[in-house]
Amino acid sequence: MVRSSLALVGCALASGCLLEWDRPRYIDRGHPMLDSSQEDTSVPEDTTFHSEDATVVDYGMDIRVDTGPELLPPDTTLPDTIVPPDTRVLDSAMPDTAMDSRVDTSVPDTTPVDTFVPVDTAPADTGPPDAGDCFRGLCRCSAMNPTGWCMVGEGCSSGACVRLPGGVVGALVITEVMSDPTIPAGASSSSPEWFEVFNPMTTPVNVQGLRVNDNAASYTVPSALILPARSYAVFAFTMDPALNAGLPNVNVVYGTAIQFANTGDRVVLDLGTSITEIDRVEYTSTGWPNMRGRSKTLNPASLNAMDNNTGSNWCNGARMYGTEMNMGTPGEANTCP
Repeated sequence: MVRSSLALVGCALASGCLLEWDRPRYIDRGHPMLDSSQEDTSVPEDTTFHSEDATVVDYGMDIRVDTGPELLPPDTTLPDTIVPPDTRVLDSAMPDTAMDSRVDTSVPDTTPVDTFVPVDTAPADTGPPDAGDCFRGLCRCSAMNPTGWCMVGEGCSSGACVRLPGGVVGALVITEVMSDPTIPAGASSSSPEWFEVFNPMTTPVNVQGLRVNDNAASYTVPSALILPARSYAVFAFTMDPALNAGLPNVNVVYGTAIQFANTGDRVVLDLGTSITEIDRVEYTSTGWPNMRGRSKTLNPASLNAMDNNTGSNWCNGARMYGTEMNMGTPGEANTCP
Protein backbone atom coordinates (compact mmCIF):
# COMPACT_ATOMS: atom_id res chain seq x y z
CA MET A 1 0.00 0.00 0.00
CA VAL A 2 2.93 2.34 0.70
CA ARG A 3 4.49 1.44 -2.59
CA SER A 4 1.34 2.36 -4.55
CA SER A 5 1.00 5.69 -2.88
CA LEU A 6 4.58 6.60 -3.74
CA ALA A 7 3.98 5.69 -7.33
CA LEU A 8 0.99 7.95 -7.56
CA VAL A 9 2.91 10.84 -6.13
CA GLY A 10 5.72 10.27 -8.58
CA CYS A 11 3.41 10.20 -11.54
CA ALA A 12 1.68 13.36 -10.52
CA LEU A 13 4.99 15.22 -10.31
CA ALA A 14 6.15 14.08 -13.66
CA SER A 15 4.41 15.70 -16.64
CA GLY A 16 2.48 13.52 -19.14
CA CYS A 17 1.84 10.70 -16.73
CA LEU A 18 -1.30 8.63 -17.73
CA LEU A 19 -3.29 6.99 -14.99
CA GLU A 20 -5.51 3.86 -15.28
CA TRP A 21 -8.75 5.76 -14.82
CA ASP A 22 -7.83 8.25 -17.55
CA ARG A 23 -7.43 5.49 -20.15
CA PRO A 24 -10.01 5.91 -23.07
CA ARG A 25 -13.08 3.58 -22.95
CA TYR A 26 -15.25 2.38 -25.85
CA ILE A 27 -18.99 2.48 -25.62
CA ASP A 28 -20.94 -0.64 -26.69
CA ARG A 29 -24.63 0.09 -26.82
CA GLY A 30 -24.45 2.36 -23.81
CA HIS A 31 -22.01 0.23 -21.75
CA PRO A 32 -18.35 1.29 -21.30
CA MET A 33 -15.78 -1.09 -22.58
CA LEU A 34 -12.09 -1.11 -21.74
CA ASP A 35 -9.88 -0.18 -24.63
CA SER A 36 -7.20 -2.78 -25.06
CA SER A 37 -5.65 -1.22 -28.18
CA GLN A 38 -2.23 0.31 -28.40
CA GLU A 39 -1.81 3.69 -26.85
CA ASP A 40 -2.52 6.50 -29.25
CA THR A 41 -1.48 10.06 -28.63
CA SER A 42 -3.25 11.57 -31.64
CA VAL A 43 -6.81 12.88 -31.65
CA PRO A 44 -8.65 11.25 -28.78
CA GLU A 45 -10.46 8.09 -29.84
CA ASP A 46 -13.33 9.10 -27.63
CA THR A 47 -14.34 12.01 -29.90
CA THR A 48 -13.96 10.18 -33.19
CA PHE A 49 -15.86 7.11 -32.05
CA HIS A 50 -18.88 8.99 -30.73
CA SER A 51 -19.22 10.91 -33.97
CA GLU A 52 -19.38 7.69 -36.05
CA ASP A 53 -21.86 6.08 -33.66
CA ALA A 54 -24.34 8.93 -33.95
CA THR A 55 -24.16 9.05 -37.76
CA VAL A 56 -24.20 5.41 -38.75
CA VAL A 57 -26.28 3.70 -36.12
CA ASP A 58 -28.79 6.06 -34.64
CA TYR A 59 -29.69 8.34 -37.49
CA GLY A 60 -29.40 5.97 -40.42
CA MET A 61 -31.51 3.17 -38.91
CA ASP A 62 -34.24 5.57 -37.82
CA ILE A 63 -34.83 6.74 -41.40
CA ARG A 64 -34.98 3.24 -42.84
CA VAL A 65 -37.29 1.76 -40.26
CA ASP A 66 -39.61 4.58 -39.29
CA THR A 67 -40.41 6.30 -42.59
CA GLY A 68 -39.98 3.53 -45.20
CA PRO A 69 -43.20 1.54 -44.94
CA GLU A 70 -45.42 4.60 -44.51
CA LEU A 71 -44.79 5.85 -48.05
CA LEU A 72 -47.19 3.21 -49.64
CA PRO A 73 -50.20 2.62 -47.37
CA PRO A 74 -51.77 -0.88 -47.92
CA ASP A 75 -55.32 0.47 -48.14
CA THR A 76 -54.70 2.27 -51.47
CA THR A 77 -53.11 -0.58 -53.40
CA LEU A 78 -54.60 -2.21 -56.55
CA PRO A 79 -56.34 -5.27 -55.00
CA ASP A 80 -58.86 -3.00 -53.28
CA THR A 81 -60.07 -1.59 -56.64
CA ILE A 82 -60.50 -4.84 -58.71
CA VAL A 83 -63.88 -5.20 -60.54
CA PRO A 84 -66.29 -7.11 -58.21
CA PRO A 85 -67.14 -10.72 -59.31
CA ASP A 86 -70.89 -9.96 -59.49
CA THR A 87 -70.42 -7.79 -62.58
CA ARG A 88 -68.68 -10.40 -64.69
CA VAL A 89 -70.10 -11.59 -68.04
CA LEU A 90 -70.79 -15.19 -66.83
CA ASP A 91 -74.51 -14.74 -66.07
CA SER A 92 -75.33 -13.45 -69.55
CA ALA A 93 -73.07 -15.72 -71.54
CA MET A 94 -74.24 -17.93 -74.44
CA PRO A 95 -75.01 -21.21 -72.53
CA ASP A 96 -78.05 -19.69 -70.81
CA THR A 97 -79.76 -18.56 -74.00
CA ALA A 98 -78.45 -21.09 -76.52
CA MET A 99 -79.97 -24.11 -74.78
CA ASP A 100 -83.35 -22.42 -74.32
CA SER A 101 -83.55 -21.59 -77.95
CA ARG A 102 -82.48 -25.02 -79.11
CA VAL A 103 -84.94 -26.99 -76.94
CA ASP A 104 -88.03 -24.79 -76.94
CA THR A 105 -88.18 -23.68 -80.57
CA SER A 106 -86.29 -26.38 -82.44
CA VAL A 107 -87.57 -28.47 -85.35
CA PRO A 108 -89.08 -31.44 -83.39
CA ASP A 109 -92.10 -29.38 -82.36
CA THR A 110 -92.98 -28.53 -85.96
CA THR A 111 -92.16 -31.78 -87.77
CA PRO A 112 -94.78 -33.66 -89.86
CA VAL A 113 -95.51 -35.98 -86.92
CA ASP A 114 -97.75 -33.34 -85.36
CA THR A 115 -99.57 -32.50 -88.58
CA PHE A 116 -99.65 -35.97 -90.21
CA VAL A 117 -102.86 -37.10 -91.92
CA PRO A 118 -104.96 -39.02 -89.32
CA VAL A 119 -105.12 -42.78 -89.66
CA ASP A 120 -108.88 -42.67 -90.16
CA THR A 121 -108.46 -40.97 -93.55
CA ALA A 122 -105.78 -43.36 -94.82
CA PRO A 123 -106.58 -45.72 -97.75
CA ALA A 124 -107.51 -48.55 -95.35
CA ASP A 125 -110.56 -46.54 -94.28
CA THR A 126 -111.97 -46.04 -97.78
CA GLY A 127 -113.73 -49.44 -97.82
CA PRO A 128 -116.99 -50.24 -96.02
CA PRO A 129 -118.03 -47.99 -93.12
CA ASP A 130 -115.94 -48.22 -89.99
CA ALA A 131 -118.86 -49.06 -87.66
CA GLY A 132 -118.92 -52.81 -87.02
CA ASP A 133 -116.02 -53.56 -89.39
CA CYS A 134 -113.55 -54.84 -86.80
CA PHE A 135 -114.01 -57.01 -83.71
CA ARG A 136 -111.11 -57.97 -81.44
CA GLY A 137 -108.56 -57.38 -84.18
CA LEU A 138 -110.49 -59.24 -86.91
CA CYS A 139 -111.81 -57.01 -89.69
CA ARG A 140 -114.33 -57.29 -92.49
CA CYS A 141 -113.32 -58.40 -95.98
CA SER A 142 -112.10 -55.46 -98.11
CA ALA A 143 -109.58 -54.59 -100.80
CA MET A 144 -107.04 -54.03 -98.03
CA ASN A 145 -108.10 -57.20 -96.16
CA PRO A 146 -108.90 -59.95 -98.72
CA THR A 147 -109.08 -62.65 -96.03
CA GLY A 148 -111.44 -60.71 -93.74
CA TRP A 149 -114.81 -61.89 -92.46
CA CYS A 150 -118.22 -61.65 -94.04
CA MET A 151 -121.75 -62.25 -92.74
CA VAL A 152 -123.40 -65.70 -92.76
CA GLY A 153 -124.11 -66.81 -96.37
CA GLU A 154 -121.34 -64.59 -97.83
CA GLY A 155 -117.75 -65.20 -98.87
CA CYS A 156 -114.80 -62.83 -99.43
CA SER A 157 -113.95 -62.62 -103.14
CA SER A 158 -111.65 -60.06 -104.79
CA GLY A 159 -111.72 -57.89 -101.69
CA ALA A 160 -115.53 -57.83 -101.36
CA CYS A 161 -118.18 -59.88 -99.55
CA VAL A 162 -120.38 -61.67 -102.13
CA ARG A 163 -123.40 -63.98 -101.68
CA LEU A 164 -122.58 -67.68 -101.77
CA PRO A 165 -124.20 -69.74 -104.61
CA GLY A 166 -126.28 -71.69 -102.10
CA GLY A 167 -127.09 -68.62 -100.04
CA VAL A 168 -127.21 -69.19 -96.30
CA VAL A 169 -128.06 -72.90 -96.50
CA GLY A 170 -125.17 -74.95 -95.13
CA ALA A 171 -123.10 -71.86 -94.29
CA LEU A 172 -122.93 -73.25 -90.71
CA VAL A 173 -123.20 -76.88 -89.58
CA ILE A 174 -124.47 -78.26 -86.26
CA THR A 175 -121.87 -80.87 -85.25
CA GLU A 176 -122.45 -81.80 -81.57
CA VAL A 177 -125.31 -81.70 -79.04
CA MET A 178 -125.13 -82.44 -75.28
CA SER A 179 -128.80 -82.90 -74.37
CA ASP A 180 -128.50 -85.29 -71.39
CA PRO A 181 -125.36 -84.46 -69.35
CA THR A 182 -124.28 -85.58 -65.89
CA ILE A 183 -125.36 -82.74 -63.58
CA PRO A 184 -123.15 -81.18 -60.86
CA ALA A 185 -124.56 -80.91 -57.32
CA GLY A 186 -126.68 -77.77 -56.98
CA ALA A 187 -127.12 -77.25 -60.75
CA SER A 188 -130.32 -77.46 -62.76
CA SER A 189 -130.82 -80.22 -65.31
CA SER A 190 -130.17 -77.76 -68.14
CA SER A 191 -127.07 -76.06 -66.70
CA PRO A 192 -124.48 -78.41 -68.30
CA GLU A 193 -126.22 -78.50 -71.72
CA TRP A 194 -124.54 -77.16 -74.88
CA PHE A 195 -124.25 -77.58 -78.64
CA GLU A 196 -121.51 -76.93 -81.20
CA VAL A 197 -121.47 -75.13 -84.59
CA PHE A 198 -118.83 -75.52 -87.34
CA ASN A 199 -117.87 -72.99 -90.06
CA PRO A 200 -117.05 -75.06 -93.19
CA MET A 201 -116.15 -71.99 -95.32
CA THR A 202 -112.74 -70.58 -96.23
CA THR A 203 -113.82 -67.13 -95.01
CA PRO A 204 -114.34 -66.08 -91.35
CA VAL A 205 -118.02 -65.55 -90.51
CA ASN A 206 -119.66 -63.01 -88.23
CA VAL A 207 -122.57 -64.84 -86.57
CA GLN A 208 -124.14 -61.69 -85.13
CA GLY A 209 -127.91 -61.95 -85.68
CA LEU A 210 -127.89 -65.75 -85.83
CA ARG A 211 -131.07 -67.23 -84.30
CA VAL A 212 -131.18 -70.58 -82.48
CA ASN A 213 -134.48 -72.47 -82.10
CA ASP A 214 -135.50 -75.59 -80.21
CA ASN A 215 -139.00 -77.07 -79.88
CA ALA A 216 -140.04 -74.42 -77.33
CA ALA A 217 -138.18 -71.13 -77.76
CA SER A 218 -135.40 -69.25 -79.52
CA TYR A 219 -132.30 -67.13 -78.88
CA THR A 220 -130.56 -64.53 -81.13
CA VAL A 221 -126.84 -63.71 -80.94
CA PRO A 222 -126.88 -60.01 -79.99
CA SER A 223 -123.34 -58.89 -80.78
CA ALA A 224 -120.42 -59.62 -83.07
CA LEU A 225 -118.80 -63.04 -82.87
CA ILE A 226 -116.21 -63.88 -85.53
CA LEU A 227 -115.96 -67.59 -86.25
CA PRO A 228 -112.72 -68.28 -88.20
CA ALA A 229 -112.77 -70.52 -91.26
CA ARG A 230 -112.87 -74.26 -90.50
CA SER A 231 -113.34 -73.69 -86.77
CA TYR A 232 -115.91 -74.43 -84.02
CA ALA A 233 -118.02 -72.35 -81.61
CA VAL A 234 -119.69 -73.63 -78.41
CA PHE A 235 -123.16 -72.34 -77.40
CA ALA A 236 -123.95 -73.11 -73.73
CA PHE A 237 -126.59 -72.61 -71.05
CA THR A 238 -124.03 -70.97 -68.71
CA MET A 239 -120.35 -70.10 -68.55
CA ASP A 240 -120.10 -70.87 -64.82
CA PRO A 241 -117.82 -73.95 -64.49
CA ALA A 242 -119.43 -74.94 -61.19
CA LEU A 243 -122.79 -75.27 -62.96
CA ASN A 244 -121.79 -76.41 -66.47
CA ALA A 245 -119.60 -79.30 -65.19
CA GLY A 246 -116.35 -77.61 -66.20
CA LEU A 247 -117.33 -77.11 -69.85
CA PRO A 248 -114.38 -75.56 -71.79
CA ASN A 249 -114.30 -73.22 -74.82
CA VAL A 250 -117.67 -71.47 -74.33
CA ASN A 251 -118.30 -68.75 -76.96
CA VAL A 252 -122.01 -67.89 -76.59
CA VAL A 253 -124.31 -68.12 -73.54
CA TYR A 254 -128.01 -68.53 -74.43
CA GLY A 255 -129.34 -69.06 -70.87
CA THR A 256 -132.85 -70.33 -70.15
CA ALA A 257 -134.05 -69.54 -73.68
CA ILE A 258 -132.91 -72.98 -74.85
CA GLN A 259 -133.51 -76.15 -72.79
CA PHE A 260 -133.14 -79.47 -74.59
CA ALA A 261 -135.28 -82.53 -74.03
CA ASN A 262 -133.12 -85.58 -73.35
CA THR A 263 -134.26 -87.95 -76.08
CA GLY A 264 -136.20 -85.92 -78.62
CA ASP A 265 -135.79 -82.26 -79.64
CA ARG A 266 -134.38 -80.10 -82.40
CA VAL A 267 -131.70 -77.47 -83.01
CA VAL A 268 -132.40 -75.02 -85.85
CA LEU A 269 -130.18 -72.17 -87.10
CA ASP A 270 -131.58 -69.30 -89.18
CA LEU A 271 -131.29 -65.52 -89.62
CA GLY A 272 -134.67 -64.71 -88.08
CA THR A 273 -137.11 -66.23 -90.56
CA SER A 274 -137.92 -69.68 -91.89
CA ILE A 275 -136.77 -68.73 -95.37
CA THR A 276 -133.27 -67.96 -94.03
CA GLU A 277 -132.77 -71.37 -92.41
CA ILE A 278 -129.10 -72.39 -92.36
CA ASP A 279 -129.09 -75.86 -90.76
CA ARG A 280 -131.36 -78.18 -88.76
CA VAL A 281 -130.85 -81.28 -86.59
CA GLU A 282 -133.83 -83.18 -85.15
CA TYR A 283 -132.86 -86.09 -82.91
CA THR A 284 -135.26 -88.74 -81.61
CA SER A 285 -135.27 -91.52 -79.03
CA THR A 286 -134.51 -94.16 -81.67
CA GLY A 287 -131.87 -94.27 -84.36
CA TRP A 288 -129.73 -91.68 -82.56
CA PRO A 289 -127.03 -92.02 -79.88
CA ASN A 290 -128.71 -91.42 -76.51
CA MET A 291 -126.33 -92.24 -73.65
CA ARG A 292 -126.46 -90.08 -70.57
CA GLY A 293 -123.26 -88.10 -69.97
CA ARG A 294 -122.20 -88.46 -73.64
CA SER A 295 -122.73 -85.91 -76.39
CA LYS A 296 -124.33 -86.67 -79.77
CA THR A 297 -121.26 -86.32 -82.01
CA LEU A 298 -121.32 -85.93 -85.82
CA ASN A 299 -118.83 -88.19 -87.58
CA PRO A 300 -115.90 -86.10 -88.97
CA ALA A 301 -116.56 -87.64 -92.38
CA SER A 302 -120.02 -86.01 -92.46
CA LEU A 303 -119.37 -82.34 -91.60
CA ASN A 304 -122.06 -80.82 -93.81
CA ALA A 305 -125.67 -79.67 -93.52
CA MET A 306 -127.05 -82.64 -95.47
CA ASP A 307 -125.39 -85.63 -93.78
CA ASN A 308 -126.05 -84.35 -90.27
CA ASN A 309 -129.78 -85.03 -90.75
CA THR A 310 -129.21 -88.77 -90.47
CA GLY A 311 -128.85 -90.35 -87.03
CA SER A 312 -126.48 -93.06 -88.22
CA ASN A 313 -123.87 -90.41 -88.97
CA TRP A 314 -123.69 -89.60 -85.27
CA CYS A 315 -121.98 -91.39 -82.37
CA ASN A 316 -121.70 -91.09 -78.61
CA GLY A 317 -118.92 -88.76 -77.41
CA ALA A 318 -115.88 -90.78 -76.31
CA ARG A 319 -113.46 -88.26 -74.78
CA MET A 320 -113.86 -87.04 -71.20
CA TYR A 321 -113.95 -83.34 -70.33
CA GLY A 322 -114.76 -81.17 -67.31
CA THR A 323 -115.52 -82.28 -63.74
CA GLU A 324 -118.42 -84.78 -63.99
CA MET A 325 -116.94 -87.39 -66.36
CA ASN A 326 -119.09 -86.14 -69.23
CA MET A 327 -117.75 -87.07 -72.67
CA GLY A 328 -117.50 -85.07 -75.89
CA THR A 329 -115.21 -82.68 -77.78
CA PRO A 330 -116.64 -79.16 -77.20
CA GLY A 331 -114.91 -76.56 -79.41
CA GLU A 332 -112.64 -79.18 -81.03
CA ALA A 333 -112.64 -81.62 -83.92
CA ASN A 334 -114.99 -84.55 -83.39
CA THR A 335 -113.95 -88.17 -82.90
CA CYS A 336 -116.10 -91.27 -83.45
CA PRO A 337 -114.99 -94.88 -82.83
